Amino acid sequence: MRGILPLVLLLVVVPATVTAVLLLWGGGGRVVHGDQPGGPVSGRLVDHDGAPVVDEPVSGWIVSPLGERLRVVEGKSDADGRFQLELPATRGTYLARLGGGACLPRELALSTIGREDGEAPRDLEVRLRRGGTLVLELAAPARGAWSVRESDAGTTLGAVEWRKSGHFDGARIEVPGLPAVDALVQLEFEGGVRWECELRLPEQGATVRVAR
Repeated sequence: MRGILPLVLLLVVVPATVTAVLLLWGGGGRVVHGDQPGGPVSGRLVDHDGAPVVDEPVSGWIVSPLGERLRVVEGKSDADGRFQLELPATRGTYLARLGGGACLPRELALSTIGREDGEAPRDLEVRLRRGGTLVLELAAPARGAWSVRESDAGTTLGAVEWRKSGHFDGARIEVPGLPAVDALVQLEFEGGVRWECELRLPEQGATVRVAR
């Protein structure tokens, strides 16, 4: 661990389950590759009590026959937990990426092949886990950039490799939606001063304090 400014790290995890109810077309859950007609995909994010999950990131991706990915639409759930992704026509298939805010991200393969005019959508549930919130408290207000990622670059969270980053301006930094893994936390302050540490992010019921 190295750095200049003393700080305290607090890890607070709220154990919970989130369900995403997606409104898709029929097909018995089978994802079909080919000429996709596209169209809207809408749904609602709710927690285990049925309450809406607000302001959670969602995005739609095209996956080419060669496996290349291109993000084509993104947004966030509204005050009722609802969202809509408008997918363009393409050849291949789609991915919906749900979470990455307060919840751990998941990817869902989608297909619009077989959609017929007037066909009622089917409901598909996707469960997301709430992650821990990492709180960094600096001894004095400062500006700079932060990042949190798995310290072992060879591992992934399920099928989704994760990393979070952003900027700070003040004495408190909050990073939600973190999994229970060994993580590398890095801060870069204005002026070029850097600080980093490795720590275990507990899954639930734990507080981690690191001070110097």
